[in-house]
Amino acid sequence: MTSQQLKPHLVAATGASADASLAFQGHAVGSVSRRRWRVEALLPGFCRIDKISVGSASSDMTVDRAVIQLQLRAADGGYHLAKRWERVTINRTAFSNDADAAAPRPLKEGWVLVRNNLSAQMVEPTEQWPNEVTAIQFELDGHGWFSLGDVQIIGEVIRPFSAKELEDLKEDYEADSRVFSMK
Repeated sequence: MTSQQLKPHLVAATGASADASLAFQGHAVGSVSRRRWRVEALLPGFCRIDKISVGSASSDMTVDRAVIQLQLRAADGGYHLAKRWERVTINRTAFSNDADAAAPRPLKEGWVLVRNNLSAQMVEPTEQWPNEVTAIQFELDGHGWFSLGDVQIIGEVIRPFSAKELEDLKEDYEADSRVFSMK
């Protein structure tokens, strides 16, 4: 088999979120949460991941206490940390107040430059990554207004989920998250 872009079966998100599946379809999506937002993409089966591209991710207002974590859900259901970013944004050039202003003057009324901004991030496997991954999860901590966008997962499906496995997983997500089907 050959590596390809993996399209998730569904995307689950906590908090008041727009359609979080859009973050995996080349768009950015936002959420209003109280300090933490979790977005999890259920992959099309048991997969080998070759790389994950993160186009954008951030909290708002300040990078103080801001954390972006990317975790992988292994075949056994356990989560493994793939990457952690602290006190940064990914492709976010302005905030809506001056807490992290690079310069004291606003870009436009109420907006200022972000000081700790990274360009798009490419995350590649390490020896600690599980061989078979069933989902990827982003957990964003910080001020409470979050965004995530243009996430691409490159890899290979080792074995698709059975209908029963897929139904059981979907029920698990629906228990504590809003679930969005991929269009």
